[in-house]
Amino acid sequence: MAHFPKPFFKKSRRVWYVEINRQQHNLGPDKDEAFRKYHQLMAQPGTRSVSSGTVPPLVDSFLDWVKRENAPDTFEWYRYRLERFCQRYPDLKLRDLKPYHVQQ
Repeated sequence: MAHFPKPFFKKSRRVWYVEINRQQHNLGPDKDEAFRKYHQLMAQPGTRSVSSGTVPPLVDSFLDWVKRENAPDTFEWYRYRLERFCQRYPDLKLRDLKPYHVQQ
């Protein structure tokens, strides 16, 4: 059976959370406000999927997320390394991506 996200209260932090797509969202300490935020999150459309079967579009999506969610230095750290990776494997298919590609 599929999991349907529901708000839950973390006693240790005294805060409401909801987990959507394996990501926890802090809804705040007030129950009524938490459920209002929960309904807003659930009303948002789903995240876009990667349409291409190669690695570079996936890297672009990841870098968009890093830029939005992290510090500029963090973005630059990932951007530099991932650009070099994509230059080395420009036509690598997602289904062919192996751990050794990343480790090298």
